[in-house]
Amino acid sequence: LFDNNVISRVGNFFFKNVKGGEKSFVLCMMIMAAVLSGFLHNISVMAMMTPLAASYVAKSNGRMKLKNFYMALAHATIIGARFTLIGASPPMLAQSVLLSSEGVARGMGFFELAAVAVPVFVITLLCYNFFLYRMGDRLFDHSTTNEVETNVEYNDVPLWKTWFTGIVMVIVALCFVFVKNIELGVISLTGACVLMFADCVKWKDALRKIDWSTIIILLRELLVSRIMLRAREIC
Repeated sequence: LFDNNVISRVGNFFFKNVKGGEKSFVLCMMIMAAVLSGFLHNISVMAMMTPLAASYVAKSNGRMKLKNFYMALAHATIIGARFTLIGASPPMLAQSVLLSSEGVARGMGFFELAAVAVPVFVITLLCYNFFLYRMGDRLFDHSTTNEVETNVEYNDVPLWKTWFTGIVMVIVALCFVFVKNIELGVISLTGACVLMFADCVKWKDALRKIDWSTIIILLRELLVSRIMLRAREIC
C-alpha cells in the first residue's frame, strides 16, 4: 500500500480537498491511520504514516507542524488496531487461547472488539477537535521535526500497480468480513501472493519488511498458553 502509492494518493486527496486548516487534516489523517491499523499491523502503520505526514508538512509552506501529528497518529493507530482481530498481536493471541479452551462454543467475531474501539475512537477524535490539538500545539517540542524523513513519493510506480494494489486490499478486507470458512491467515497470504505474482511486491522486499519480532513474540505467547492449558488438564 505504501510502496505502490496507494496511501500517498489517498493522503494527497485529503491534502488538496480538506478544508479547515491543519486541525481538519490531522483528524483526517487520524481516521485513515485508524482504518489502516484495523487491517494492517498498527506499528507498521505508525512507522509509515509519520514520514507521510512529514511530506505534507513540508508541502504546506509553514501552515502545518509535524509535532501536531505525533500523538494524534499514535492514538489513532493504537485504538484502530482494536477495530478488528488482526490489527495487533494481543487480540489474535486472545482469540487463539479462547478457541483452544474447553467449553467455548465460538471465538470472537472479526469486528467484535469494534463495539468498544469505535466509540473510544470517536471520543478521541472529539477530544482532539476541542482541546487536545491546542494543548499539543502549546506543549510539544518542534525541534525534532527535521529528523523525520520527508521523501515518501514514489513517482516511478506505474498507475496500474497503484490501482491493482488498492483493489486487492479491498477484496482481502471484504473476505475477512464475509468469508467465514477460510482462515484469516490463508486469505492474507493469498492476497500477498497475488501481489507478488503481479510484480507489485518483490519477494525479497516482502521478507525484509516482515515484522519478525512480533511473529516470534506471538509464537512464544501461544506456546506458553498451550503449556498452561495442558498443565491445567494434568492437574
